[in-house]
Amino acid sequence: MRPQKKKAQTFFSRSPGETKRLGAWLARKLRQGDLVCFCGELGSGKTTMIQGLVRSLTGQRAASPSFVILHEYDRGKLPVYHFDFYRLGKPDDLETIGWQEYLFRGIVLVEWADRYPELLREARFIVTFSGEDRCVRKISLVEFERLSRIR
Repeated sequence: MRPQKKKAQTFFSRSPGETKRLGAWLARKLRQGDLVCFCGELGSGKTTMIQGLVRSLTGQRAASPSFVILHEYDRGKLPVYHFDFYRLGKPDDLETIGWQEYLFRGIVLVEWADRYPELLREARFIVTFSGEDRCVRKISLVEFERLSRIR
């Protein structure tokens, strides 16, 4: 069952710095067990926003996931797990990597989450990127009620 939508906001970013600052702003809203799904075309700003978010939460520099499915950042109050599902191909791949186990340990960030629509039903935030023009990114953020995750 999908939690109720709490709030939807739209932002416009004109630079990577603005996108990172938006990530830092979002980081202040996150708690253990939160899942944040990032959707958008290649090069739209997903990783850039995650860099600002990870830096704010852990003080660490987030790497571009390119060929890695998971990066773990554990220097903050809570660990941050940054997944990139771009290279996954089948729905079974999610089970194979055991991604759900990470939900209970810290904050989970997923790039290319729209490839697995079932994830979107569990998200606390869905962040969607689109290009307004060459220099401006439209970033839509939808917040949902916090799920109670009982193990």
